Amino acid sequence: MKPVRIKQRSIWELLTLATIVCGCGSGSDDRMAITVQEERGGAGGQVGFDLLVTTGAKAIPCGHGTLEVTMTASTNGGPPVPIDTSNIVVQCAKGTADVAIVVDNSGSEQGKVPTLKAGAQYMVDSILNGGGKASLTRVSTNSAIKQGLTDDASSLAAAVEDQYVNDGWTSIWDGIRMGNETLGGNIEPLNVKTDVKRFCESSRKRGVVAFTDGFDNNSSDEKAPVIDTTMYPGDGINTTPADLAKLKVDHVTTPIYAVGVGHQIDQANLAMIAASTGGTYRQIDDPSEIPAAFADISEYFNSTYQVCADLPEPTCGDVTIVLTWTWTGEDGTVLSGTKTSSVNVPCDPKPCTGREATVVLTMSDPGIPRATAGRLAANAVNYVAPRSSPKVLVVLDDGHHGEDVGDAAYVRDLLGERGYNVTLINERSGGLLPADIAGYDVVWFSNPGYPWDDIRSVDTLKAFLASGGGVVAQGDDITQSMGNSFNVSSLTHLTFQHNGTTTCDVPTDNNQGDSLSVSFSPAHPLTAGLEQAAFLYGNDIDQSSPTNTGETVVGRGTYDDGKKCTATRPVLSGYQP
Repeated sequence: MKPVRIKQRSIWELLTLATIVCGCGSGSDDRMAITVQEERGGAGGQVGFDLLVTTGAKAIPCGHGTLEVTMTASTNGGPPVPIDTSNIVVQCAKGTADVAIVVDNSGSEQGKVPTLKAGAQYMVDSILNGGGKASLTRVSTNSAIKQGLTDDASSLAAAVEDQYVNDGWTSIWDGIRMGNETLGGNIEPLNVKTDVKRFCESSRKRGVVAFTDGFDNNSSDEKAPVIDTTMYPGDGINTTPADLAKLKVDHVTTPIYAVGVGHQIDQANLAMIAASTGGTYRQIDDPSEIPAAFADISEYFNSTYQVCADLPEPTCGDVTIVLTWTWTGEDGTVLSGTKTSSVNVPCDPKPCTGREATVVLTMSDPGIPRATAGRLAANAVNYVAPRSSPKVLVVLDDGHHGEDVGDAAYVRDLLGERGYNVTLINERSGGLLPADIAGYDVVWFSNPGYPWDDIRSVDTLKAFLASGGGVVAQGDDITQSMGNSFNVSSLTHLTFQHNGTTTCDVPTDNNQGDSLSVSFSPAHPLTAGLEQAAFLYGNDIDQSSPTNTGETVVGRGTYDDGKKCTATRPVLSGYQP
């Protein structure tokens, strides 16, 4: 099998490249590398990868050199099958990108604001000039999205100009997650059947570019006891570097490009996050280098090779791809490598025949009487599996972060006390597989206090519903995914809006602020025996809205400040196809 290659450029382009490869300019070196990014699958049975060649911090433009690739594919644990070169496309990306810019404005940034603004504005201009979109997230004691993803230059310029520094702590991990949320909210799905060339051309570059000069010290609200939580409420999600390494936009890992200035920075975690996601980490010594660093990164989106292939046989689900490459530069430099990846190829959606219930509550919350929690759990199982003696599997999401970690066991015990045949397992790393839930009538998936973090579990549960199984999705953040990495509304039938840590501008989180009053509608199987079972819930219930796809909301949490603000959000819903 001959490798697929992309041709070298002309002699005039090589002369232009010489100034890049020779490292002319400050702070450059001759280290060269190839980074594999944005592994993705298409519903037509395609897979795709992006490859970036760099020398030091500089991108070598796509086509300056020769890239040769081969691939093998393995499905369902079978032997690797070579992909014929006639089914592989290698081309240069168009450079159109959606980029989330995350800027540290914590107290340690005093005196750096002008250079921060200049660097961020350069990045914005470069992305918009290439036909892309950008967003801006500000990092300080609490991180906040200052401008969502847009191609409106004036709105982005205003957000950049509004950067300022107060004496504050640093929540850079939260900021990177929020940056990804701006990308995940604008998903262009790849699950459209098409030929491999069109699949490759349809891929839009995405990435997070983050700047910091210090260590994260408040993404888990570590400083909450010493700050005013009414002014700095947090968002109820403690973000870790491990969470960031798993961020996606739909099924595609988001490359994170991190820039650290100075030497009092968390280089180990920043480098790990970048390497895990196919991005890069760069350390600079002086704030004056910030604009140049952002300028270098902006060129990455214009310099990418896209490598796409038709799989040897129609398949869907997890496919193991071995990608092997050799890049030869004009000066004879050779870079070779191999990467083995598990790529998710979307399956054709099948009609849902099973029932689903969504419980937007932590079941063991102290505000819920045990008898009420037990009745609610039994009703949910009876609703999604209207048969005698259903076999129930309770799954604890591995992304629970240690919060209310006993909640899934509490559900198991509640059901066991009522005579159900119930088993408890922990979600495997990377998400549930069909084999994990085979033989059960009901899967109760619980993450008591955090969003979903594995799209594989969502896909597995949707396939289980399609086969007639019943699913209960439960937790007070269960209507969202970590970093808005993927959409869960087709499973929960609720559309996430915000995390609910504040309601009517009042903190409603961690049972330390105000509470919502939870009540249930009568005359529905999910609420039998709960008609009078109102209780107060003091944790952060997701604010969500029905998808209007046939679901019925039969439980609500309501807040009324007694003045001018009333808010209501779903806490219990059911879907029957």
